[in-house]
Amino acid sequence: MPEIDDPYALRDASVVDGGDVPPGQREQVLHALGGQGAGKQMASVPRLVHRKHDTVADMRRSRSGKEVNVAEPSRGRKDWRSYDTVAGTYDRVRTEFHALPAADLVALLAPRAGGRVLDVGTGTGAAALEAAKSVGPEGIVVGLDPSLEMLSRARDRGLGRVVAGKALDLPFENGAFDAVVASFVVFLFTRYETALFDMMRVVRPGGKVGVTTWGGTEDEFRRTWREVAESFVGKDLLKDAARRASPWEERFSDPRHLHETLREAGLRQVDVQRRDYRFTWSVDDYLAGRETSAAGRFLHDMLGEASWERFRQRVAEEFRSRFADPIGDTSDVILAVGVKT
Repeated sequence: MPEIDDPYALRDASVVDGGDVPPGQREQVLHALGGQGAGKQMASVPRLVHRKHDTVADMRRSRSGKEVNVAEPSRGRKDWRSYDTVAGTYDRVRTEFHALPAADLVALLAPRAGGRVLDVGTGTGAAALEAAKSVGPEGIVVGLDPSLEMLSRARDRGLGRVVAGKALDLPFENGAFDAVVASFVVFLFTRYETALFDMMRVVRPGGKVGVTTWGGTEDEFRRTWREVAESFVGKDLLKDAARRASPWEERFSDPRHLHETLREAGLRQVDVQRRDYRFTWSVDDYLAGRETSAAGRFLHDMLGEASWERFRQRVAEEFRSRFADPIGDTSDVILAVGVKT
């Protein structure tokens, strides 16, 4: 990969997926998703982006690393766990809520003006955009996500630097960032140890890693939605889908387990806090938000269009018969920040 001497050239560079570049343009792009497009590297991002990194190999060489099996991405039917099909709805009804804990997480990280921040699993850019306010115009914030549709929404919201990729084998140099943030992401990783290992790798010594997870409380709104969903596909099937999409959500809903995991990853001065966030939704927007959840995406995929529409009608009737419109929903969120020594 060609290199440029100026490590801050990224300020003026847009890191995008190759599919966004119209034919005939010469913009070089980075596509880190599943190791595809290895030849499409941005020449203007030296000391941040590297040619290829094998995290699993590094972990096997590390005393504390664990060997893992890495599955090849499926090339068949579209995976319901992808956010691509719900990106527009998610952006409309969920981003403003996610911006609330994102702002608090960035405040705990306190990135310096002119600093470099990576947002892993950036989605529509809630945490990255908050970080951009802190580092200012002289800083660098990069959002990484496997969903091109979510990245497109993040760019529409003003996030100028995005990378299509996953947390495994992050396409960045060791110590490239002052801070890494992962908002509502760590419980999604099949192998969270591997993902945290690579997130730690790209943070400089003395830099920080910050994460948020759900606190695990199920209120009457979530319970009502779940009970209607179970009446269509059964309790066991819905629970299994949740485990496949978010295998560690229960573990990381416990602040003690989250603290322990971040310490094992190598972070020190770990600060874990639980906070409540209240948000007011119309019934329609609340239900639209539930449809973007893992259970909602699975249900849509499982039922097919006709039964899906019957479910939507049924759950809407249930909500309107039981709750006032709009509804005030409170979510408990766990925020954690640690320092790489």
